Amino acid sequence: MTRLTFSPMFAEIADKMPGVCAIWFCWGVLAVIGVGCCRVSKWLYLLMVPSAGWLAFAGWHENVADRYFHDAIITELGQGYLIQSIGASCVPLVALLACGAYDLTRWRAEPIVPPNGGVATLLGNSEANERTPSVN
Repeated sequence: MTRLTFSPMFAEIADKMPGVCAIWFCWGVLAVIGVGCCRVSKWLYLLMVPSAGWLAFAGWHENVADRYFHDAIITELGQGYLIQSIGASCVPLVALLACGAYDLTRWRAEPIVPPNGGVATLLGNSEANERTPSVN
């Protein structure tokens, strides 16, 4: 009969860090929440984009700024984990910027409807002919 012996594992960083799937899932959920909020009101972009930029900076700063922490992550979890954790922290910012660029092109393409039922002009076209409709 063999006897099982358990030897303790000493990990300084790896046992306290979330897995790669958990990192991508959490940052993806934050991106969906941010884009969903901005779909409700375009004014929320003024709050969400700086917040997402701050989170992206915090994700980079957390993993790179402290040299000992940075070296411990690379030693225990590898360079790929570091790259993925920094890249995942940029997902909300990239999603909000892409959604904002799409909405900006959509808002600029919508015609302005005049109150009296005349000819509509485009937002970016201030030199368009504004004719009154002819009444027969």
